[in-house]
Amino acid sequence: MRSTFKTETMRACADAFYSAIHLTPNRSRLQEQVRARSALCKAFEPYAIQEEIATILGKDRSTVCHSLRQHDAWVATWEGYKNKYTIAKEIIDRRMSSIPIKERVHGIQNRINFLEEEKQLLETQINLINE
Repeated sequence: MRSTFKTETMRACADAFYSAIHLTPNRSRLQEQVRARSALCKAFEPYAIQEEIATILGKDRSTVCHSLRQHDAWVATWEGYKNKYTIAKEIIDRRMSSIPIKERVHGIQNRINFLEEEKQLLETQINLINE
């Protein structure tokens, strides 16, 4: 994945979602698990590519693709799915929107660290010249 902040945030979102719906995630095909994973797939869609979503959920990209294509049908037919999706979307929208800010702060901190190291090197060279 492109960003460790993004990966960490996506994992935290998934954990918060499963906690909110009182479900322990696993790789089974039980309807309760499938509905939860599918809701997460759709809620993550605006923020991540299918491969990233698949990695977070421990599934392959084709499973994510299938879930995304079936979302509207499942909202209409799966009891409780729309509620799970709404919970996932609220959690993910709130947490994922802060990623660009965190990445900018991280980038600035990296530049500060580099400049401090550069300053130390220059001060060392000045001290050697003055000796």
